[in-house]
Amino acid sequence: MFLAALLLAAPAWSRPHAYSAVRVDLEGRTGLCPGASQRLDLFAVENGKESKVKGGDWKEFSLSWELGPVTAKGALEMPLAPEPVWGKTGLVRVSSLADPTVAAEAFLPVRYDCELEFARSGEPGARGDAGEGGSSESDADGGDGQRGQNGRTGGPGPELEVRVFLIKEPVRGVDVLQIKVTDLTSRESWNAAVAADGGKLFVRASGGMGGSGGAGGKGGSGATNRDGGNGADGGDGGDGGPGGRITVLVDPNAQGRTTAIIVENAGGPGGVGGPGGDGGAAFDPGVPGAEGHDGHSGKHGPTGTAPEVRFERVGQLF
Repeated sequence: MFLAALLLAAPAWSRPHAYSAVRVDLEGRTGLCPGASQRLDLFAVENGKESKVKGGDWKEFSLSWELGPVTAKGALEMPLAPEPVWGKTGLVRVSSLADPTVAAEAFLPVRYDCELEFARSGEPGARGDAGEGGSSESDADGGDGQRGQNGRTGGPGPELEVRVFLIKEPVRGVDVLQIKVTDLTSRESWNAAVAADGGKLFVRASGGMGGSGGAGGKGGSGATNRDGGNGADGGDGGDGGPGGRITVLVDPNAQGRTTAIIVENAGGPGGVGGPGGDGGAAFDPGVPGAEGHDGHSGKHGPTGTAPEVRFERVGQLF
């Protein structure tokens, strides 16, 4: 009888809870920017008392979000792309598997008053080769190291085309700029949506960074009673590449409403100079070689030509 009582009592811990109500807690958030995430918590009522549902008990509920999956840890992650969320309310729904009438809803749609960025840059310049080390002879002073090579100039920034269309967003009713950015070099494109008032999109076509200068060669070691060789100077960093070219095509319906789009085509940063080589060692009374100097940093690349803005028919982009 005692063993039977144990067997009957053992599964009691795994019995479903008798919840009478449930609610969703999104910490007061009413929307999420693209790429952002929000923790979702559940609070349920059992025997007249509300308490937070522990992670292990989430399996007793069905959870869904109109805009994407709910992660195992209860996080909602807003997609970066605007197409999957356009025109959707962001409905979050939870219901008890044991009693579907115990359910709750909340809404977490995308926000458009956010700051987004699309950035591309030219290829970085190649690094300069390191200088050869000085020779170490058995009966002579150490040889001087060779200077490191200069880094190469960074590549030019890409050519970007930005297409803009103004539309009334169907869920929140705010004026939104639909934007399509295309890299005309790689033919890759990217869509975004930002509020015409309150949102920002930075479009950057920067020059590539200059390559680093090569390290100076180390001086060779001197023989007994001989001096060590001098370390060589490091190579200079390469100059940054010039900024790219940006063309903005604005639909006539968005004329005067594009201040949320900021385009920049700055030159790339110069590469860092290579480190000077160490002086070669010497045995007393010989004199160690001098250490080489670090190379100079490259110059910042020039800004690209002023972005061109044209007004022409674009149409709805997604």
